[in-house]
Amino acid sequence: MSGWTRRCGLSLIVLVACSETGVPPAFVPAVSDSAGVRMVTNAPEDVVYAELAGTPRLSIGEVSGPEELLFGRIASVSRDPAGNIIVADRQTFEVRVFDPQGRHVVSFGQEGQGPGDFEALGAAWPLEDGTLLAVDDRQGRISRFEMGGRVVETVQLEHSELLRAHTYRPGGPVMILSYANPPPSFASEEEIDGTIADTLAEGRQGGVETILGSGGSVSLVQVPFSIESAMAISAHGIAFVPGHAYEVRVLDPAGALHMIARIDERTSESTDALLEAYVRGSLPDASEARIASELEQRRKLSLPDSLPGYNDVLIAPGGELWARRFAMPGADSVRWDVFRPDGVYLGRVMVPSPFRVWTIGPDELLGVVADEMGVERVQVLRLP
Repeated sequence: MSGWTRRCGLSLIVLVACSETGVPPAFVPAVSDSAGVRMVTNAPEDVVYAELAGTPRLSIGEVSGPEELLFGRIASVSRDPAGNIIVADRQTFEVRVFDPQGRHVVSFGQEGQGPGDFEALGAAWPLEDGTLLAVDDRQGRISRFEMGGRVVETVQLEHSELLRAHTYRPGGPVMILSYANPPPSFASEEEIDGTIADTLAEGRQGGVETILGSGGSVSLVQVPFSIESAMAISAHGIAFVPGHAYEVRVLDPAGALHMIARIDERTSESTDALLEAYVRGSLPDASEARIASELEQRRKLSLPDSLPGYNDVLIAPGGELWARRFAMPGADSVRWDVFRPDGVYLGRVMVPSPFRVWTIGPDELLGVVADEMGVERVQVLRLP
């Protein structure tokens, strides 16, 4: 048995001063300064920041119906400045645009290698000038489109033969944020012309190990409780969660750390009982024999000593930091902790686990939900 952990070069750009919100903190945190880094340590108070409305404000997608409402595998969802919803569908190789009321406007893209075509559509993100970026992970290519689908320009990523790009987000008019795997020393902040500008942070994706089965078969399995880091970018700055703790780091465009916001709470110890719960949650309909077999396999892995902390982060329009806690497979909901731009903890938001949050709006969460048959829909959940 051998194991390996994927690492990613992480990068971003654009930072302006963070403004404080008018929401009072639930308690007074400990604040210190170390070599110019603001350290904000918050007590582990169980405070509710907001409760989501039960009925979605908007739902786009059908089990059967017009093609534009049938999604295969949604790669990203976002809103442009006009409120239009941009959906990248990896399975259909299409970018679809819907107006703020959820009405279909236009679809473009197809499988191929020509201008405007995709071999692996990784994400599509709107820019402030009304155009949008779409990224082809396999071809290492970034294309900029008019909202109607006309290709404005296409650029090839520098060193794309060595750089496996995963997800992109715009970081202003000329820069984008990227993940790279594996991370060469020159990865992974890209200019729109495809030139790598800098590497600002290094993180991890979930660990994978190989298992030798009967008859000499080899399979790759995800290591339970493995650390997974994440990052986000907005006009308010760069947020990075290293994955091992309840901690959010805020960086400047040069990659210098200038704030750490954390909750003074340890992650749970990894135990055999939690491992069994993990396996059962991952295989809800499996037989007891299958559960026992899978559990035996995973006991052979190099398991972490403790569960992960935050494994995703987003930045709200007001600069609030939203950090998602690791959740066991099969959990009914996922906890997001919300911090003020200055690092003060505001409280938690419990989000239904089938809902994957992609974008936080002033009074909404925009994301994707899959039903029991695996049919995906874009939904907007209301924040009070």
